[in-house]
Amino acid sequence: MKVIKFNGSEMKISAGAERILKTLASNNFIAGKDSFVEGTGNYRRSLLQHENLAAIGVREVPKEYPKTNAEKRFFERNTRRGAVISGDKRRINAILKKLIIA
Repeated sequence: MKVIKFNGSEMKISAGAERILKTLASNNFIAGKDSFVEGTGNYRRSLLQHENLAAIGVREVPKEYPKTNAEKRFFERNTRRGAVISGDKRRINAILKKLIIA
């Protein structure tokens, strides 16, 4: 667990949250839910269920309610997906920059 100072207050970033942020940054801030599953076979776990996603700028968007053009394009290319994980580019980059320094 790393503690960074973000927007005037301290924010605790777990290792799982850091992996979520790095995955989103490497996938152009939008990815399918399967990108956030770790492990194999019976020992798989989702990173998304254990984190406060709103605090780190990440949200889950269902197929029926895309808000941004990137989300709309993602669903047009991936018609069978039911949801997508989308991230706030500015917030994620700021947090990752602070994590590198810390």
